[in-house]
Amino acid sequence: MSKVAIKGADTGTGVFTLESPATNTDRTLVLPDEAGTVDLLQRSGNVLQVVQSSFSTSTNTTSTNWTATGLAATITPSSTSSKIMVVVSCPVFTNTAGSYSARYTVFRGTTAGINLGDSQAGFLNLGVFLPASPYTGQYVTSSCAINYVDSPSTTSAQTYTFAAKSEGNSSEAGVCSGGGKGTITLVEIAG
Repeated sequence: MSKVAIKGADTGTGVFTLESPATNTDRTLVLPDEAGTVDLLQRSGNVLQVVQSSFSTSTNTTSTNWTATGLAATITPSSTSSKIMVVVSCPVFTNTAGSYSARYTVFRGTTAGINLGDSQAGFLNLGVFLPASPYTGQYVTSSCAINYVDSPSTTSAQTYTFAAKSEGNSSEAGVCSGGGKGTITLVEIAG
């Protein structure tokens, strides 16, 4: 039969206490047959939860204001110190009407929330990657990838939304044409 040994540290004066739960049921805690240190789930850098959502309906807007595309996901952080890694991959398109094109970004909450495009870290301007003027009146397709680590500092549910807007002149900003699928993944990381 295996033996259990509890060994106190040679230094330090603190008392380590093992306390049983207040229950009338016997409980057994089986440790893995491995050497090492027991980790804490809340240790900084650990992944606490993953949420993913997908969207595959062809959607477009000619508005020059940020407009939700239908691709969104909601996560409830377990701690105010948690970080949320936002990963978006989505097929996008514009018709480049009159040499105008489209922009894409991610919001936390409403337009009053974070706009990852403000820092140039999370927007795709199709006119930059595929110059609009040679394609005036034609549909131009590309893909948008956004990776961003956010600090919402709350334990309330947070919704992250992929949004699009036209640069003007009735140019369309769209997603998921021709059966394409977009995904948004939210990863809670202990802070």
